Amino acid sequence: MSDRRQGPPTSRRRRLLKLSLSLAALLFLAGLLLPLLASTESARAEAERRASAALGQPVGIESLRLSLLTGPSVTLKGLTVDNPPGFFGKLGQVRQLRLDLALSSLWSRRLTVKALEVKGADLHLIRRANGRMNLAGSADSAVPSGMLAAASLPAVLQVNRILLEDTRISLDDQAEGVKGQAEGIAALPAHGQAQV
Repeated sequence: MSDRRQGPPTSRRRRLLKLSLSLAALLFLAGLLLPLLASTESARAEAERRASAALGQPVGIESLRLSLLTGPSVTLKGLTVDNPPGFFGKLGQVRQLRLDLALSSLWSRRLTVKALEVKGADLHLIRRANGRMNLAGSADSAVPSGMLAAASLPAVLQVNRILLEDTRISLDDQAEGVKGQAEGIAALPAHGQAQV
C-alpha cells in the first residue's frame, strides 16, 4: 500500500510545481508589461507633443499601442496633422500607422524600422499662388527653427520597407492652376538610410 501512495503524491507535486512556476512566470511578465500598458496614455500625449513641435502645427493621435510580443512595435490610430496658419482644414490624416522596429532600436541611437505600414492615409497638398506650400519642411513653409532638435531624432534612421494601403494624395497647385488626385495607392517598397 505504501508503494501506491508514493506514485500519486509525486505526480501531484510535479503538477503543483509546474502550476506554481507557470503562475510565477505569468506574474513576472504581467509585472513587466503592466507599467508599459499603463503608460500608453502618457506615451500618446508625448508623441503628440513631439510631432507637433517637429512639424510646427498641431498633431492629434486618437490612440497609441506599444507591443513587445512579436518584436517592438508602435501602432498609432487616428493620426491627424493640421494645416499651418493661412491654410484651412487638415494637411493629412491616417487611419492607422504601424512601425515595426528592430530590437536593437531599443538601446541604440540607430532607429531601424523593419516595416512602416500606413493604412487609410489622406494627404492634401496645397501650393498658393505666391508659391507657399502647406507641407511642413518645404523651404517656403514656416517651419520652426530647431525642428530636428524638438523631434529628438536618432543619429541614424533606417527604413527597410514601407507599405501603403488605401492611400489618397490630392494636390491643389494654385500657382500653376492644376488640381489632381491619386487614389488607391496600394504599396511602395523602400529601403533606405539617413543620417541626422
